[in-house]
Amino acid sequence: MRLKWSLRTCARCGGERVAKRPCPECGTPAAPHEIQPDLDRRTKVVSEFRAGRREVSSTSFPHDLVTAVDTATDAVLSALADAARWDRHADGLIHAFELLDQLVADTSRLRPRPHRNRGRREHQAVLRLRMGFEQFLDALTSATPLDAQRQEAVGQRHLDSASEVLAEVNRHDDLSEQLQERPLMEVLGADHGVAAGESFTDMIAGLGPKLGLTGDDISLQIAIDAVDVATAALDRVRVLEVSDYVAGLLKDHSEVLEDHDWRTELLAAILTVDSRANTFVQVTDSDEHDLIVVQKALDLMVTVRERGLRAGVAALLVAGGHASFEELSVQSVGPMLKAGERHLPGLRLDQLSRAVRDAGAHQDFQMDREAVLLDRGRSRFTVEEFIDQVLAGLELHQGIMRGIYVAMTESGVGLPSPAELSSRERLDVVRYMLAAAGVRDVDMSYDGPTVKITGRGDSLPWASVVAGIADILPKDVEMVALELTGDRQTLHGTAQLHAYRQLQPGDDPTRSDTELLRFLRATSVTRFAGQNPLETQIWTNIATHMSNERAGDSLADRVRRVISIRDVARDAAVDTAAIETLLAGLRSLGAPPTAGARARLAFAPLPKGTPPHN
Repeated sequence: MRLKWSLRTCARCGGERVAKRPCPECGTPAAPHEIQPDLDRRTKVVSEFRAGRREVSSTSFPHDLVTAVDTATDAVLSALADAARWDRHADGLIHAFELLDQLVADTSRLRPRPHRNRGRREHQAVLRLRMGFEQFLDALTSATPLDAQRQEAVGQRHLDSASEVLAEVNRHDDLSEQLQERPLMEVLGADHGVAAGESFTDMIAGLGPKLGLTGDDISLQIAIDAVDVATAALDRVRVLEVSDYVAGLLKDHSEVLEDHDWRTELLAAILTVDSRANTFVQVTDSDEHDLIVVQKALDLMVTVRERGLRAGVAALLVAGGHASFEELSVQSVGPMLKAGERHLPGLRLDQLSRAVRDAGAHQDFQMDREAVLLDRGRSRFTVEEFIDQVLAGLELHQGIMRGIYVAMTESGVGLPSPAELSSRERLDVVRYMLAAAGVRDVDMSYDGPTVKITGRGDSLPWASVVAGIADILPKDVEMVALELTGDRQTLHGTAQLHAYRQLQPGDDPTRSDTELLRFLRATSVTRFAGQNPLETQIWTNIATHMSNERAGDSLADRVRRVISIRDVARDAAVDTAAIETLLAGLRSLGAPPTAGARARLAFAPLPKGTPPHN
């Protein structure tokens, strides 16, 4: 803005001063007849604007926020410039700030999940934008150029901070994106400034001090961090509110947190909800048809309702003296949630859409063009509204779980372990995990040290499934066998669990030899449809990669690495002829030269990423 003030020469000291203001050098007061025509005009315009500024009401969140911000910003800057130079009325300022005020009001509306957290940041950015422009209004009426410069500087800082907020990637949003490509432990370690070590133990050793925790078991803190990372698509403010409320109710109630039956129910809830949530995220990320998205969303809502909310609300009702675990164990989840509405106001259970909640329980829904019809057509949602309500249920579950973890941390009670699960609960968890892989009608039976799993489906990532259930099965189970009945054929799979139980959370086969060998040992004792999950060529490529020379290597080191791969490949019953040839070539490098030319080896690179497996 270009602002003008009338200047005078001080009659006493000859210095320059602003009309109607005392001399800054000698303090001589201004003459009574002095005027400031431009300042008086600007002051009148701003006064008229403040009196005539219109009130606005929010309508809806802007469809195109960038365009809306640009339009309002251009209008305000133009109006401020006109007021600074020649406007004698406030019409321009009133119109321009009405656009800006409307933008502030509209961005204050909560956006549907999964966009709610970003919507809050966008509202904060627009608020700071308005604060900056209001400082420019104060600059218009500043009595001196120096005062105006100060006001403009403050205003500019607000504008700069608005840009920073709008461009800011929230920490947990960023961590959530990283989880698409990196293991949880590695992401959390990097977030706390801990480099990924050679093993899970190294990571724990590094994370403990960073988190201010003593001892080796920091699983609760990791669980809390994992919930925080998972809230990128949820209302983070609401999750923390629920967490604080739940932690407060469970404070000094370690007897509730230590109840054996409840702890097994809690663990089953954690595992099954996480499994369903992961499946739902995969479906939404893959641009599936709305019908599939809605079905998976209802699957998630069923699990949240029947597992997550049941376990969480039960503990809170018992802690509050409203029921006992024995009484709740024979109660269906519906009456339990109604009791929660009465006795647990901080959960705001009544704000969950009853139509969505009950549709989840009964799988009752229809699709009509782009709408979701529930309750036999009596409740109608757009797909966006429906997803928002399902995520609200997941949000409540995550807030409750986080509060339970905090209460456990404060009470010195550890997380429940898979060893605490009953046979029925283990079966339920396995069913949920296989359902996430597309397997139906799952059953499980024990035959000595072998557990047999049957189900219906055409295929599944068998090695990944085994890795997921290995620690859930009893420790005396040594082998898992699969019979998968499809439309055209029946497929069989087997896996020995001892190697899978050596895997560590966050293992990455491409990161270190130790992690690669753990992965290969697990793969070597796995069969699906009569085959090892890794093709022979993959084993050969890995051995070739391990034969490459490294800094400080001796030939013996290279040979030992290839032998370790060959031995595991033999266990996998794959053809190791190519690896044996590679070994012979390596050994010949250390043999005395013969009359012939020394053998030359061509080393093929290890394929990028984790070796593919079923």
